[in-house]
Amino acid sequence: MTSSPNAPRPASRPPLRAGRRPGRPTVVSPEKRDQIREMHANGHSISVIARTFTVGRATVRRVLEPSAPAE
Repeated sequence: MTSSPNAPRPASRPPLRAGRRPGRPTVVSPEKRDQIREMHANGHSISVIARTFTVGRATVRRVLEPSAPAE
């Protein structure tokens, strides 16, 4: 059975409740974000910071990005 390309798609998920964000929960709390930024400002490497907080280096880089959300 072929459907029209303009036909509405059935909803695959129920609508979100107000105040909920979709996706995975954050690994790094706002307090840890501040600590990561402080450690980096004090000269610690990204690898050392990642081991300290048991997160990946990519997560640390994401926190250190200038456009990172200030949650």
